Amino acid sequence: MSITNRLQIHFSRRSRRRSCATAQCGAWFVLCVALVLGGAVPQPARAGLFSISPEKERRMGEEAARQIESQARIVRGPVADWVNAIGQRLASVSSREFKYSFKVIDSPEINAFALPGGYVYVFTGLRKVAQTDDELAAVLAHEITHAEEHHFARQYKKASKRGALLTVASMAIGLPNIAQQVVGLVDFSMSQKYSRTHEFEADQKGIERMTRAGFNSQGMVSLLQNLSRENGRSSRLDKWFGSHPDGPKRVSTAQQASAQVKARKTQGDPLVKPAYAPWTHETLQAIAGSAADGDGNTGGADGNAGGASNSAP
Repeated sequence: MSITNRLQIHFSRRSRRRSCATAQCGAWFVLCVALVLGGAVPQPARAGLFSISPEKERRMGEEAARQIESQARIVRGPVADWVNAIGQRLASVSSREFKYSFKVIDSPEINAFALPGGYVYVFTGLRKVAQTDDELAAVLAHEITHAEEHHFARQYKKASKRGALLTVASMAIGLPNIAQQVVGLVDFSMSQKYSRTHEFEADQKGIERMTRAGFNSQGMVSLLQNLSRENGRSSRLDKWFGSHPDGPKRVSTAQQASAQVKARKTQGDPLVKPAYAPWTHETLQAIAGSAADGDGNTGGADGNAGGASNSAP
């Protein structure tokens, strides 16, 4: 059973125990619409009627993350440490607007997603296609971009203006408003219902982010090639890649973007200037050793240099 289904059952049971009457359901409907639009607290004029502020994103993401982690099996140990180490390196060259977390869900699906506010999750099934540090960095850099560029808020605003809010609000009948928001947000994030423009932007800016963090941007290309080969062969590839732009075009666009970023780096473009020495598997081992020693050092520009991508732990 999927996480979203479990959440729906969880909240539905809570709702049935409350025996919501018709009038109360109507009240939940109105309240849910109000809270989804920003609650009783007025939003800044610049936000607009259908906008979600960064603080609202943080609150929604935090609640959704709490519910996900109460229902899903969160992995601990070397794989989780690997994901977090690479994720935090990428976060260190990203906007400070959100504090990022990176966790692993035990599931065979080939999927990863980011909740608003910087909560990033990868499924263990993704290791089938993300086999190197650079390929994992590509996944995480892509998901960080979704959070940093507020893609959920932008997509929500666009959908709301089209009247999709009516569908969202109707789901709230009989459910506590926060339940509707959490289930809807988890479903949106896990099914990657972003526009093609947002997906290509996540690849492009993800490549830039990888370069700043010392990863090889070719990892994005090889990841997409792996996904493209896997597509059609596996019934589990129905999330991260299946709902994204068509494979061949995405691979080609990533190849062009990677070549352009390398040229820009040579020209001294600050957007792709590395803040760290090239990442190697030895870098990961050094970070693990530093964490064990308690000094928290993540390895800066004087850290390990050289080397290509290495296999994951």
